[in-house]
Amino acid sequence: MTLRHLIISAFFITFFSSCQQSLEPIELRDWYYENQADFSQKKNFNGFQVELVHKPIEVKALESISRHRFNLKEFENNLASLKDMLFLELRFSASGTKDFLDFGIESEEEYNKRLQYFMAYPAEDIFIRTDSSKIPVASYHFERSDNLKPYQSVLLAFDFSNSSLDVYGLKGELHFNETVLGTGGIMFPLQPQNKLPKLNLDYDSK
Repeated sequence: MTLRHLIISAFFITFFSSCQQSLEPIELRDWYYENQADFSQKKNFNGFQVELVHKPIEVKALESISRHRFNLKEFENNLASLKDMLFLELRFSASGTKDFLDFGIESEEEYNKRLQYFMAYPAEDIFIRTDSSKIPVASYHFERSDNLKPYQSVLLAFDFSNSSLDVYGLKGELHFNETVLGTGGIMFPLQPQNKLPKLNLDYDSK
C-alpha cells in the first residue's frame, strides 16, 4: 500500500470513528460548543452579517442543569418536553460598529425605529417554509450584548407538536422578513439534523 493510500485510509478511519463516537450528556454539550461552527451558516445582507446557529434539543435540555450536579432524570424530562421543538439563533453584526442597529443610518429616530422593531416580537415576519407548510415562530427573544460580543442575537423557537412534519428530517427555509434594516428579507435553508455524536445515557451519573 502506498503512502497516499495509508493517509487516505487513516483519514476515513478517523472520520468514521468521530461520527460514531458516543458521549455522555455533559460531554455532548462541551462537544457542541467546540464544534458550533458546524451548526451555523453565514450570509451578508445589504452590509449586515447574519449568522444562523442551530441548537439541538439535547444541548437545550442541558441549559438548566449544572455540570457538577447532573441529574439524569431531569435531563430526560427536559428532553421529552422539547422533542417537537426547533431552536435557532440569528446573530446580527455589521462592519465598523458594535451595534448593528446603527449601521447605515444617521438619525436617532431611525435607530429607535429599528430598536423598537426588534424589541417588539415581530412574529408575523418570522416563519419556516416547507414544501407543504408554513410554521410560525413560537418564541422570540432579542438579546442585546452590551458590546460584550461582536454580535447581537435573536433567539427563536418553533413548535412542531401540531405538525405532521418531522423536525429531525426537516427540509425548508427560515424566513425573517424584517422591515427596518433594508435587507430585502433574510432567508436561510434548513437541513436535516444529523450532526451530533450518539448520546450515551447508559452510565452511572452519580
